[in-house]
Amino acid sequence: MIIYISMSMLNKEIKPNNIGMIEGYQSISPLDVSVFPKEHRKQAMEQHYANIKEYKKEQRERPVHLRYENTILRIEQLHERDRKMSTLREQKRIKETDELYDKIIQARKLYNERIKETDELYDKIIQARKLYNEQI
Repeated sequence: MIIYISMSMLNKEIKPNNIGMIEGYQSISPLDVSVFPKEHRKQAMEQHYANIKEYKKEQRERPVHLRYENTILRIEQLHERDRKMSTLREQKRIKETDELYDKIIQARKLYNERIKETDELYDKIIQARKLYNEQI
């Protein structure tokens, strides 16, 4: 295993932010120092911070339109907005569908009530005819 050491980082106190993990920065992944032997962890952490420092320097030297926050980060934000809007559209569609089903259910209930009233009226007419026929 080759570990590069940055001398400028030796003076700083370096601590992981939680058990075994050191945060990354933009396109630099977090570092899990628990996978390193104990004697190499400090070096790995120092190299990780040196990599982040070098990355920041490289980003500052790039043209503005080619920097991470204007390329990858912008696209990630665009995708996140798209996911949110897609979720909102889906929720709206579900709400509209539910409202439509509620209207259909209400219309069917009204229809069934009217059919029931019509059937009851029809039964009364039949009974009245039977009575009339019996009287004749």
